[in-house]
Amino acid sequence: ETTLKDGENAGGDTHATPEKNKGHQHENHPELNNTTTSEDQSSQDNDDDTKEHDDEGFEDEEEEEEGVEGNGGENKLQKRSSRAPTLPPKPKSLPKPQRPPELPPKPPVSHFEGEEEAAAPPPVPETEEETRARFRGLVIEEIISTEEAYVFDVQVIVNKFLRPLRSSQILTPEELGRLFSNIELVADANKEILSELMAIRGRDPMATMVGNIFSKRVEYFVQVYTHYCLNQTTAMTTYESVMKKHTKFKTFNDRMVHDPDCRQLDIVSFIVKPVQRLCKYPLLLRELMRYTPP
Repeated sequence: ETTLKDGENAGGDTHATPEKNKGHQHENHPELNNTTTSEDQSSQDNDDDTKEHDDEGFEDEEEEEEGVEGNGGENKLQKRSSRAPTLPPKPKSLPKPQRPPELPPKPPVSHFEGEEEAAAPPPVPETEEETRARFRGLVIEEIISTEEAYVFDVQVIVNKFLRPLRSSQILTPEELGRLFSNIELVADANKEILSELMAIRGRDPMATMVGNIFSKRVEYFVQVYTHYCLNQTTAMTTYESVMKKHTKFKTFNDRMVHDPDCRQLDIVSFIVKPVQRLCKYPLLLRELMRYTPP
């Protein structure tokens, strides 16, 4: 019996709980007991710190919620808007590049077999006679075109100034004579010259005789223009006098400046036209003789 009891006690020790075994193991190794105790203690301290931190965070959240409720929800909206991420601005859409208009295709150039494209022939130089004829034609055209413009201006003096002033009797006949002299005779003489010049316009410059148109009227031409030119000083003096004396004449002169045919020119500007034209005749005729064959 004593032997059986001892065996039971031995078996009981064999089936002991893990806690008991653990306790027994620690008893046999005291350094392990100290390590385990320190680990358990640090784990417990970490749990306490985490709990305290959670409690503080919970209290902060409660304070923030109370603040938002107290301000009518404004702080809450500002907090949300401040936390919203700032997005970069959207890039502006660039206009799509337009394609240039398509040009129509060039027609194909066809050449016969063995045929080469002919080069432009070199210009043929003018002869001395051709050059002279060309320049003579330019001088004749200048004489005709300038004579045409001059006759137009002389007609303006007669039709726009002299005859209206005569019919309205703004000036006396003596004042009109001193101001315009024999302008009507000058106009008639140049109208005849222009009609003959227009008749030869466009003809062969080497076959036209421009000088004959002037030479056959030299005597009459000189007489008419001499009388007109000698009256220029008297015309200028009369103009200044009637501008001060007759208000209607000044009004008439100012009104005629705006006439399209007058081209912003007054009476004095037209009165000197025959004198200016007479000085140009020698220059034009001399240039014509330069390109006239002997």
